[in-house]
Amino acid sequence: LAVDVKGAMTDSGSASGSLDASARLSGLVGRDGKMNAAGASLKLDARAGKVPVALVDGILGLGGLAEPALGGSLDLTALAELKSGEGPLSLKARATHARLDIEGSLAEGRFTLRKPVVGEIDVTEELGSKLLNKIHPIFETVKTAEKPLRVEIDNKGFVVPIREFDVTKVVVPRLKVSSNRMIFRKGGTLEMLITLATKFGGAKGLGSAGEMEVWTTPLLAEMKNGTFSYSRRLDLLIDRKLHAFSWGTVALAGSSSYDLYLGLPAASLRKILGTNRISEGEVFTFPLEGREGKVDNRALLGKAGLDLGRVRGQYELSKKDPLLGLVAGELTRKAIGTDTGPVPPPSVTPLPWAGLVKEPAPPPKKTDPVKKPAASQPAAPSSKPAKPQTEEIIRDVLDLFK
Repeated sequence: LAVDVKGAMTDSGSASGSLDASARLSGLVGRDGKMNAAGASLKLDARAGKVPVALVDGILGLGGLAEPALGGSLDLTALAELKSGEGPLSLKARATHARLDIEGSLAEGRFTLRKPVVGEIDVTEELGSKLLNKIHPIFETVKTAEKPLRVEIDNKGFVVPIREFDVTKVVVPRLKVSSNRMIFRKGGTLEMLITLATKFGGAKGLGSAGEMEVWTTPLLAEMKNGTFSYSRRLDLLIDRKLHAFSWGTVALAGSSSYDLYLGLPAASLRKILGTNRISEGEVFTFPLEGREGKVDNRALLGKAGLDLGRVRGQYELSKKDPLLGLVAGELTRKAIGTDTGPVPPPSVTPLPWAGLVKEPAPPPKKTDPVKKPAASQPAAPSSKPAKPQTEEIIRDVLDLFK
């Protein structure tokens, strides 16, 4: 059976799209004269031009997610050679905001990849607010980017169920999204982070304009059992002034939810708190939780601000007595629950902006020079102020946790 179709497709209010398809069916009728659709062979060569993406979204039941990623229209080429519903399937897509080539296979009701997928997606406000924010809320206010996002998906182990779609059975073993410089508008989780950074008088001028640049490292992730997991942390340079990073997981099955963390490294803490007493390797982290792409940024800012204030109090206390400052620091970490386990390494080393950003210097390393024994002399009155009494220091520690 040979079928050739030429025509046009329209969606209400959008321009028409063209369709030119050729299909060859064999084995559709068995030797017994009965229909044998399950055992039939299909050879397909279909080319569609300027297809309304909203129409594709509705047919596939994607819930409005196709248009933010692809744009308004799509040129699509599909080639397939299937026997009993199994065999190679290739797709070539050129959309308003995306370019993608896929070479895969259908078998046992599942779609797998024969080659890695490499594609590009243009960064738009709609992409950020409707799609990227589902994997991290900080992308909610993105507007545009220096270049398209380069997306790479490994083929080994990749599985998408076709016959009975279930997001918990989708397996993406490795996803990489390229490093980029993006422009964000104020608002959302990013503005919360900026407000936190400027709350203590440091990081002056951060986010003072209506828009700001955010430079990201490559995003490395995987997906299985309905959970999107960051394989390495995602580092961010905000407004060329503040370094932050994030990692964690996002549950996509059912009611999607975040289980993420935001972190500020030592150099950022020195800048925010206006002190160089913070040693290399120290990190301030706090949880970033929410549901359905929404985060209570006001509540998050209140808690993170209180926690960061306690950290500053610890370093102020260490000026009076270093030993009790260390004790207070340990109590602070336990009180604010910032023990999140080991922080994942960055996705790339060195960071893309290494050497371009001036960071506050870490505290100098203390040395203990060898002292020669001095001749016994009468003690001279000390001009240094007396150390605070133990009772006073203990009161300061208690005040830190009120």
